Amino acid sequence: MRAKRLILVVGMVIAMAGCSHVRMGLFLLQDNPSENDPDSVARGRVAFAANCASCHGTNADGAGAEAKDLTPKPTNFIAPSYTKTAARIAARITYGKGDVMPAFDGTLTKAEIWDTANYLRSLQKAGTE
Repeated sequence: MRAKRLILVVGMVIAMAGCSHVRMGLFLLQDNPSENDPDSVARGRVAFAANCASCHGTNADGAGAEAKDLTPKPTNFIAPSYTKTAARIAARITYGKGDVMPAFDGTLTKAEIWDTANYLRSLQKAGTE
């Protein structure tokens, strides 16, 4: 019992101290709070245009004005091979990726992050129809 507590405490310390894999894993356990909100995608489109399009492109194709100078290139969300869940997208928006993709936690609200993820998921779904 004592060992289990110690493992739990160490895990919590790592998560709070900034281990991105642990934080991402914990984030993926969350439910999408706006999944069934019919206005979420429209709000997400607005948030994407304001915060993401400069790198990811106005069409979410990874060809934004800032993309030419970035390595690796920004994600092309409309590529058929891109099939991430809304939770995975929201986690990446929240925590960023290395020094290329900034973290938007604290810049965007949780609702804006989920709405943006729902918008990007809608593009994936539209591409498969």
